[in-house]
Amino acid sequence: MKPDVERIFTKLASQKVELAKKPSDILKALQNLEEQSEKIGETMYENRTNYNIKLRKLYERLLKIDDRVYAQKGFLDQIEYAVKELGIKTSAVAGYDKAKSKLKGFQSASSYQSQFREI
Repeated sequence: MKPDVERIFTKLASQKVELAKKPSDILKALQNLEEQSEKIGETMYENRTNYNIKLRKLYERLLKIDDRVYAQKGFLDQIEYAVKELGIKTSAVAGYDKAKSKLKGFQSASSYQSQFREI
C-alpha cells in the first residue's frame, strides 16, 4: 500500500479505538445499573409489604366497625318491633327515620375490600 493510505488507515484505526468504550467500562456501568435496579426492586418489595400490612390492619378496624353497626341495627330493629307492638308509626319516634336512613347508606367493610386489594 501507498504510505498515504497506510497513514489514513492507522489514523482511522486509532480514532475508532478512542471512540469505542472499553469492555471494563461497560462492565462497570452494567454493575452500577444492576445495583440501582436491585435497590429499586427492594424498595418496591418493602413498600408493597408495608402497604399490605397497613391494608390488613385497616380492614380489621373496618370489620370491628361493621360489628358495631350491626349492633346498632339490632337496637333499631328492637325499637321498630316495640313501636309496632304499641301501634305507633316509626316516623313518630324522634330520630328513628334518620338513623334508619343512615344505616341503609352505611358502607360495609366488604365494599371497601373490593375497592382496595392486596398487591
